[in-house]
Amino acid sequence: MVYLITKWHFLYFRANIVNDLVNELDACHREAKKQQSVVEIRAQQREFFVLESALGAFWTVGVTLFVASIMALPLYTNQKLPFHAIFPFEWHDPDKHPIAFALVYVWQCFALINNMYSVLAFDLLSTHIFTQLAGNMKVLSIELRSLAKLNPRDIQYFHAELRRLFKFHQRILRLVDLTNDIFYVPMIMQMVVSFFLISLSTFISLVARHNPSVASRFILFMVLSFLHLSYWCITGNMVNDHSDTVAEAAYDAYEWSPHVPHIQRDIAFMIKRAQKPISMGANPFPPLNRTSYMAILKQCYSILTLMLESLD
Repeated sequence: MVYLITKWHFLYFRANIVNDLVNELDACHREAKKQQSVVEIRAQQREFFVLESALGAFWTVGVTLFVASIMALPLYTNQKLPFHAIFPFEWHDPDKHPIAFALVYVWQCFALINNMYSVLAFDLLSTHIFTQLAGNMKVLSIELRSLAKLNPRDIQYFHAELRRLFKFHQRILRLVDLTNDIFYVPMIMQMVVSFFLISLSTFISLVARHNPSVASRFILFMVLSFLHLSYWCITGNMVNDHSDTVAEAAYDAYEWSPHVPHIQRDIAFMIKRAQKPISMGANPFPPLNRTSYMAILKQCYSILTLMLESLD
């Protein structure tokens, strides 16, 4: 519940800032591209769009299956409600209070659907902002490499294009900082909650391995928690990876640039800035990337082993 309240709080009280961030990303997407790189850029943008759509559909189907399995528990188990609950006057007993029991069942199903799809919508918004940032960095890399197609003798036009890309780079960096600020607490909660959910669901699945109906529920929950954390870390890692390609593209542009001191100096500054690692995360916690992901799984395994040994 704390996890849900934290995310709702940030989405409600920071909605205006989130809207500004989304509008900025949309403006970057709609910004007119130069002819020498427009075909490759549009292909890259379509690739990111298909990726986000496919992952969004996958998560929607996964959450729907999970919700349906929880709601259908009374059909294939001895459990009468989706969640164990005791109410005054035994309202949870369908034999004594069938109407009250039906209302309780409907309420639990409604709360489950509302909470799960709220988390889904928030997480898709967050992670797809990460992919949009990564996509814009990829676009910047393409445009930097496309400078090779310009006439190096037209120094004024080359410098104007270079300045436009400098501003675009600074714009992306500002959006990365804004994203980290907006989702500071949700990212902390994501790492902490995912750590405990993976550990506990795996532990309960192993303890209840002789009871297939119980074990299957927690195995499904474990898989969803595992994929949930994977999604955040993979999309966060995309930002880090594509930020490195900007430095490489700027280095290539340095070789193709006119041999004019102020142009080469500007590109050198861009290379130095692009080499500074960019990550999605909340200090002092580690950033959301593959390294942190493997560290969390390693800690989950260590705690799981300790709990199983204490159980034996």
